[in-house]
Amino acid sequence: MEDRKKLDNAIQHLEEIEDITQLNYKYRDSEGVGDTIAKVFSKFGVTEEAIEKTQGKTGCGCDKAREFLNTIFPYGKKEAPQSEAEETNEE
Repeated sequence: MEDRKKLDNAIQHLEEIEDITQLNYKYRDSEGVGDTIAKVFSKFGVTEEAIEKTQGKTGCGCDKAREFLNTIFPYGKKEAPQSEAEETNEE
Protein backbone atom coordinates (compact mmCIF):
# COMPACT_ATOMS: atom_id res chain seq x y z
CA MET A 1 0.00 0.00 0.00
CA GLU A 2 2.84 2.40 0.78
CA ASP A 3 4.32 1.91 -2.71
CA ARG A 4 0.95 2.67 -4.29
CA LYS A 5 0.70 5.90 -2.29
CA LYS A 6 4.21 6.93 -3.43
CA LEU A 7 3.26 6.24 -7.03
CA ASP A 8 0.03 8.23 -6.70
CA ASN A 9 1.97 11.15 -5.18
CA ALA A 10 4.51 11.05 -8.02
CA ILE A 11 1.75 11.04 -10.64
CA GLN A 12 -0.02 13.91 -8.89
CA HIS A 13 3.25 15.89 -8.81
CA LEU A 14 3.85 15.33 -12.53
CA GLU A 15 0.32 16.34 -13.47
CA GLU A 16 -0.11 19.34 -11.16
CA ILE A 17 3.40 20.75 -10.74
CA GLU A 18 5.19 19.70 -13.93
CA ASP A 19 2.08 19.85 -16.18
CA ILE A 20 2.87 16.43 -17.65
CA THR A 21 -0.05 14.18 -18.55
CA GLN A 22 -0.35 10.93 -20.46
CA LEU A 23 -1.53 12.91 -23.46
CA ASN A 24 1.18 15.60 -23.60
CA TYR A 25 4.31 13.92 -22.21
CA LYS A 26 5.76 13.22 -25.68
CA TYR A 27 5.38 16.84 -26.76
CA ARG A 28 7.35 18.69 -24.10
CA ASP A 29 9.62 21.56 -25.09
CA SER A 30 12.87 19.57 -25.13
CA GLU A 31 14.80 20.39 -28.26
CA GLY A 32 17.17 17.46 -27.89
CA VAL A 33 19.14 15.14 -25.63
CA GLY A 34 20.80 18.04 -23.78
CA ASP A 35 17.45 19.32 -22.49
CA THR A 36 16.44 15.83 -21.39
CA ILE A 37 19.70 15.27 -19.51
CA ALA A 38 19.33 18.67 -17.82
CA LYS A 39 15.77 17.79 -16.72
CA VAL A 40 16.84 14.41 -15.33
CA PHE A 41 19.83 15.88 -13.48
CA SER A 42 17.67 18.63 -12.00
CA LYS A 43 15.33 15.99 -10.53
CA PHE A 44 18.33 14.70 -8.57
CA GLY A 45 19.41 18.17 -7.47
CA VAL A 46 22.24 18.51 -10.00
CA THR A 47 21.60 22.04 -11.22
CA GLU A 48 23.84 24.80 -12.51
CA GLU A 49 23.46 26.58 -9.17
CA ALA A 50 24.42 23.44 -7.21
CA ILE A 51 27.51 22.87 -9.36
CA GLU A 52 28.58 26.50 -9.04
CA LYS A 53 28.14 26.32 -5.27
CA THR A 54 30.26 23.17 -4.91
CA GLN A 55 32.97 24.50 -7.25
CA GLY A 56 32.97 27.93 -5.65
CA LYS A 57 32.92 29.75 -8.97
CA THR A 58 30.37 30.98 -11.48
CA GLY A 59 29.78 29.44 -14.88
CA CYS A 60 29.89 25.65 -15.00
CA GLY A 61 29.44 25.41 -18.79
CA CYS A 62 26.16 23.54 -18.38
CA ASP A 63 24.31 25.68 -20.94
CA LYS A 64 27.05 25.23 -23.53
CA ALA A 65 27.06 21.45 -23.05
CA ARG A 66 23.24 21.31 -23.19
CA GLU A 67 23.16 23.32 -26.43
CA PHE A 68 25.90 21.17 -27.96
CA LEU A 69 24.01 17.95 -27.17
CA ASN A 70 20.78 19.46 -28.49
CA THR A 71 22.55 20.33 -31.73
CA ILE A 72 24.05 16.90 -32.38
CA PHE A 73 21.08 14.91 -30.99
CA PRO A 74 17.97 16.99 -31.78
CA TYR A 75 14.41 15.76 -31.38
CA GLY A 76 11.95 16.09 -34.21
CA LYS A 77 9.11 18.37 -33.22
CA LYS A 78 5.60 16.94 -33.18
CA GLU A 79 2.36 18.73 -32.55
CA ALA A 80 0.40 17.47 -29.58
CA PRO A 81 -2.87 15.81 -30.56
CA GLN A 82 -6.05 17.55 -29.48
CA SER A 83 -7.65 14.39 -28.11
CA GLU A 84 -6.78 10.88 -27.03
CA ALA A 85 -8.56 9.60 -30.16
CA GLU A 86 -6.00 11.39 -32.33
CA GLU A 87 -3.19 9.90 -30.23
CA THR A 88 -4.54 6.38 -30.84
CA ASN A 89 -4.95 6.93 -34.59
CA GLU A 90 -1.39 8.25 -34.88
CA GLU A 91 0.24 4.98 -33.79
